Amino acid sequence: MGTLEPAARLHVSSPTSNFGMLRLENSNTGSNEASIGFKPGSDATGLDTWVAGVGAWGETDDFVIGKVAPKMVITGDGRVGIGDTNPVNMLEVRRSSACWVDIEADGGEGVAGIGFSNDSQGWEIDLRGDMGDILGFMHLGGFQPEAMLAIEPGGDIGIGTDAPERKLHIRGNNPRVLIESTSLGAEVNFKHTGDASSDVWAIYKEDSNEDLRFFQGGDKVWIQGGTGNVGIGGSPGTNKLYINGSGCYTGSWGGCSDLKFKRDIQDVSDAVSKVMAMRGVSFLWRSDEYEEKNFDSRRHFGVVAQEVEEVLPEVVVEGAEGEKAVAYTEIVPVLIEAIKAQQQEIETLKQRIAGLESQASNQ
Repeated sequence: MGTLEPAARLHVSSPTSNFGMLRLENSNTGSNEASIGFKPGSDATGLDTWVAGVGAWGETDDFVIGKVAPKMVITGDGRVGIGDTNPVNMLEVRRSSACWVDIEADGGEGVAGIGFSNDSQGWEIDLRGDMGDILGFMHLGGFQPEAMLAIEPGGDIGIGTDAPERKLHIRGNNPRVLIESTSLGAEVNFKHTGDASSDVWAIYKEDSNEDLRFFQGGDKVWIQGGTGNVGIGGSPGTNKLYINGSGCYTGSWGGCSDLKFKRDIQDVSDAVSKVMAMRGVSFLWRSDEYEEKNFDSRRHFGVVAQEVEEVLPEVVVEGAEGEKAVAYTEIVPVLIEAIKAQQQEIETLKQRIAGLESQASNQ
C-alpha cells in the first residue's frame, strides 16, 4: 500500500504520519476493541496468539498486549501495568509468585541503574560494574563517592564512601549517627552468633531518667544524664564515680593537691585529741541484708562513719539515699600532725630524762 515494491506481505508507505501510517478502526460503534493478532504457524488452538490493540479483553480505551489474557496495559493517561490491568502508579509490575525486574548493562564494567527525579532534584540507584559491582544510591549530578550510599557484594555498607572497610563504614566531615526512639529507650545490641540472651551486650538510653547504660543480664555501667556521674555496678547518685564492689589498680591514684589551687591553708589543731577520739575497728559487711551492694565476706579494717563525723565531720560524705562514707585519705594529715605532736612530746621527755640522769650522776 503506497508502494510498488513491497518488502513484506503487507508493506505500507506514506509521506504523512498523522494518527500513524497504519490505522485500525472498528466500525461497530458499540465495541471499543481495535486490535491486531500475531499467530505462529504452529498455533493450532489459538492459545499462542498474541494480541495488541485497544479495548482487548474488555479493557476499555486501554492499549493492551496479551496472550489468552492481558499481559501489559497502557492507560489513556500513560500509566503502564505489567501483570496488572489497573495500574494506579505510572509503572506497576505484578506477579502471583516471585516478581523482580532486571536492568542489565552489557559488558563487565558497565553501569545499570534507575533514576528518580522531579523538575529540580533527583536520585539514582546504580549497579556499578566499573567498581566491583557496588550498588550505589546517590544524588543525580555525577558520581560522587562522598555523597553516596554503597553496598558491596559481600554486604558491607558505606555511607560517604564507595569502599567500605566494615559492615557499616561512615565517612565524612564530622560524621554523626543518631538513634532516636519515639517511645521507649533507644538501644544498640552486640552479640556473637549462638549467644544466649543473657550474653548479649546492650547500650541504651534510659527513657525515665536520661541515663546511658551498658547492660548484660542487668545494668553494669551507668552514665548519669546531665551530671555525667559514672556508676560501675550501681547508680552513681551524687558521686562522680561510684563502684559497687572491690577494685584494684597498678598505677598511682592521686588527689589534686597543688598549692596554686588552695587558699585559707591552716595547720591541723588538736590532732592528737582528734585521733584519740576516733576508734579503729575490724568488721564484716552485712552482705546478706544488702545484696545489691555486692559486699564481700572478708574481714576489713576501718572506722565507723557516724563516729568519725562527731570528730571530723569534714571527712564524711552522705550519698543520695542517706548512706555515709569516709574519705580515708583526708584522715592522713590529722595522723601526720598527731605523730609530729607526739614525737615532739617524746623529744621533750627524752631531754628531761637526760637532764635528770646527768644530775643524778654528778651527786
